[in-house]
Amino acid sequence: MTTPYGYDQFWVKAKLFTNRAMDPSDDRTEDEKQLWAALALELLAKAALCKVSPTLVAEPTEDGAHVLTAAGLIEGETHFTTARASTIFKRCERAFRPFSAFEALKISGGRNEYLHGAALGITRIPAHAWWPQFWAQTDILLAAQGTDLSMLVGTDRTDEVEKHLAQNKQNIQNQVTARISAAKQSLLRFREGRMTGPEQAKWTTASQWMPIMAYRTITNCPACENAGWLEGDEVVDRRVTEYGADERDHFVGTIAEVDVAPDYFSCPTCHLVLERAELIAATDLTDDAFTVEVDPEDLDDWPDEAEYGND
Repeated sequence: MTTPYGYDQFWVKAKLFTNRAMDPSDDRTEDEKQLWAALALELLAKAALCKVSPTLVAEPTEDGAHVLTAAGLIEGETHFTTARASTIFKRCERAFRPFSAFEALKISGGRNEYLHGAALGITRIPAHAWWPQFWAQTDILLAAQGTDLSMLVGTDRTDEVEKHLAQNKQNIQNQVTARISAAKQSLLRFREGRMTGPEQAKWTTASQWMPIMAYRTITNCPACENAGWLEGDEVVDRRVTEYGADERDHFVGTIAEVDVAPDYFSCPTCHLVLERAELIAATDLTDDAFTVEVDPEDLDDWPDEAEYGND
């Protein structure tokens, strides 16, 4: 039994829409190009998930009809519906790092406003900035599918896309550099007493750090070199080590550790904040994950499969 929407269907349609988006300017307006590209991004996200399992793109319902249809267990009983774009992008963010649901939703949000709102343009972001952001997310989804740019746009257009990718990397690095510089300057102004009353009050309140994610570790801040907090919710690996089997061991017991994908950094001293994985990746804060020790009992109820919401 075949599923109503499989990987090949999503891939072919995404490839068609992407190439429409890259047509010459005398054939399509910039808004139309970005519209086709935004549609293609959602299709590529569905293709990436679908290559793992078609059930990952199904709209979750109480009776599970769409999931069952995607799994090929039933057919003809209901119209198959895929999950909304926000759900698809959030699933991709969890499965295919460093894909950013935040960036993808900005692209799809502009598409929705263009189609359903009163705005005449698809986005206020200039084209020279919009396309690097689009191609950065596209490239991650291609890697997740085990393919590359040439398979999507053809070898004759690959160089054009590579230029956008290089520009996006530089844009991210520029953002990080600007934030670090601003944090240094603000800390200096605070220490020298050059802040206004309201500004100083806001600064003092902001320093009252509270964790916002499930896991955290202390690391040196790239701006002020004081202790900052690296946080994340997504566990990418876990392990349990038992000690005490040898009589020479000084410690008897069990140590449980989890490797966590970093998604947020904040410094209570200079107030530097890096709230996205790609910003953190542009620093020397960590590699792909940081490790924290947890209670071994917390791993007993570890879910076998991730639960995805429809939001």
